[in-house]
Amino acid sequence: MVRPPGAPAFGEADLRLAQIVATLIAKSVQVERLQTLLRSRVAHTSLAREEKATVTRLTDGTVPPARLAKLLAKSFFRDLSSAGFEPGQIIDAATEIVSLVSTDLLRYRKRTGGSP
Repeated sequence: MVRPPGAPAFGEADLRLAQIVATLIAKSVQVERLQTLLRSRVAHTSLAREEKATVTRLTDGTVPPARLAKLLAKSFFRDLSSAGFEPGQIIDAATEIVSLVSTDLLRYRKRTGGSP
């Protein structure tokens, strides 16, 4: 786009676009950092620290899935905290998980013809 002499090089639309791109880049960096953390077997290590009886129940299938999800969430929170993540970053991670689950549910409903 050609701008008149003396006009700013970037307009309001350019600024909005730059903000959107910056947000997307920041989210990508956060996701990559979390993926790196998960590749370090955080969930496995977290479960290994739990009581032996709990681990046995996890492996033999007697722990209800809801209980297992809570246990993993608590372990994930403790690991993120001890790794130096700030509360806002932990909230971002939890928000991303909720977003992924919501997206997955929507795709499932569309595929099965269920109501949203």
